[in-house]
Amino acid sequence: MKRLISILITLMMTSCIIFATAGLVCAQSNPDRVVDGAGILSQAEHDWLEEDIAEWCEANQFDIVIVTCYNNMSEEQLMQFADDYYDYKGYGYGDNLDGCILVVDMGSRTTWISTSGYGIDVLTDYGISKMTDRICDYLADEDYYSAFDMCYFERVQELYEMAEAGEPYDVPGPKVGEAGFYATILGIGFFPGLIIAAIMTRVQKSKHKTIRRKTEAQSYVVPGSLTLTRRHDRFMYSHVSRTEKPKDNDGGGRGGSTTHRSSSGRVHGGGGGHF
Repeated sequence: MKRLISILITLMMTSCIIFATAGLVCAQSNPDRVVDGAGILSQAEHDWLEEDIAEWCEANQFDIVIVTCYNNMSEEQLMQFADDYYDYKGYGYGDNLDGCILVVDMGSRTTWISTSGYGIDVLTDYGISKMTDRICDYLADEDYYSAFDMCYFERVQELYEMAEAGEPYDVPGPKVGEAGFYATILGIGFFPGLIIAAIMTRVQKSKHKTIRRKTEAQSYVVPGSLTLTRRHDRFMYSHVSRTEKPKDNDGGGRGGSTTHRSSSGRVHGGGGGHF
């Protein structure tokens, strides 16, 4: 009898473990893409976003996630939180976990977008900067749904389509190394300099204009009226040209996304803002 009871208990425990493991796998494969921990969306708004985002993500195999919280974190802490939340909650498609996540901390009024896999190519530093500017404007006006739907979800779709077409949204202008780049730099430096030089030449020329041209200075001196007792050189005019030193760009240049590693060791891009 005791052996039978022991066998039944063992079977029950094994069943519980199997069901718990299955539930965990299911939760990891289908995590919520809209997690409104701060409670700033209505239930209807939450459901609309969740449904639309899930449908698009499944069709394109690219994850888009929204998380709100009230943790009062710094930007550095929020970056780490966003990276880890994405990594450990089972988001992302494919081997590289393609996708992106927007985290909004209502406590510190800070936002951070973390990108992963193909998301690093889709959302460049420049694209993230422009996106977060608009998101923060709407968050500051307490139009939370529009910030998430129009400024984030719809914009990510647009950037995804641009990347798929081979032209990720990035800093305008030709890339370094392209012929157009050097032509642009030459034009910027040469033509304004030519115009300034012409103006300065005319100004200096007008200061030294005489009534009649003479070939020698002696023509202007009355014989015997000038005796030089001291002689020295005097520098009359000077012109100093200053050129601003190029600023270092931490990867936000043409075609660029700065990256870092999260606590899991995975590579992420991203950027944030304040509202």
